[in-house]
Amino acid sequence: MKHIFSLLLPAACILLVGIPAFGGNGVTVDKTVSTMNSTDDSLIRDFFQPAVDLRYTYDDGMDLKHSSGQLSMHEAEITVPIPLVTSPNFYLMSDLYYRYYQMDVNTAEFSGRFDLHSARVPIQAAWLSADSPWFVYALVAPGISSEFKNSNEDSLDMSVSLDVGYRFSPRFVLAVGAYYTRDYGDDLVLPSIGILWAPTDKYSLSLTSAGIIGTYKCNDDWRIKLKGIPYGGRWFIDNNGNKQKIELSGGKVGVDIEHRIYKQAWLRLGAGANVFSNLRVEDARGREVLDRDLKPALYVTGALHWAF
Repeated sequence: MKHIFSLLLPAACILLVGIPAFGGNGVTVDKTVSTMNSTDDSLIRDFFQPAVDLRYTYDDGMDLKHSSGQLSMHEAEITVPIPLVTSPNFYLMSDLYYRYYQMDVNTAEFSGRFDLHSARVPIQAAWLSADSPWFVYALVAPGISSEFKNSNEDSLDMSVSLDVGYRFSPRFVLAVGAYYTRDYGDDLVLPSIGILWAPTDKYSLSLTSAGIIGTYKCNDDWRIKLKGIPYGGRWFIDNNGNKQKIELSGGKVGVDIEHRIYKQAWLRLGAGANVFSNLRVEDARGREVLDRDLKPALYVTGALHWAF
């Protein structure tokens, strides 16, 4: 299951240069965009606009399939931008990203409450020209995933992407490339493809690192988003003296409602279901302790996005 959802990431990373400041949470095209040519870089400027993101999610208990037991979680995320270089033909930006999972597991094979942490420093760059619709995008994202009491070289994460894209119009972008990641425990090298489509000023559809998201712009202050996004990760822990690895993978399908509360500050409330989830635990020698699919369960989320 983890490999299925990791496929969403490479297909998405190459489109990051073609989305606005929400960084993959859907695209809303301003009315002025429709008059621009295919070499206009307003979407890229919007993406590299610095912003702070705060998010909290509660995941209701997910029962194990074909077995007794349950997993429930609290999730918290924060992103703080580090603007580096912005010029007409080159963009370079980084973020400090932190995610916290409080995971409660109750099964016969594995149980406990675990505080799991992930930190990333994604560095993104885009090269483009006002004279050509072609662009190049690169991503290097080192990080670490651990409970921080048992960190070693296996806790280190890395994702790298190199992609070439074409701006067919202000409303359609296509890009392809290659993607490497070890964030899910294995070294994966995959082809990547991404599409961004905004057929009207009110509707848009994007395939990004945040998943597949459709956006409806009600007006300048309200937006509704339908989304399907991956979630999960892998962490090395010390469980009462036992060195173990937790791997969690799955998807979230739901609806977000966004409201502008002040200038470039947006409040987001959402709900949906966790689907296709899988929990795997291995010991220090890589032997299976637990490997179970999880039944769908509800989640609720709230977030604040503030661009500068």
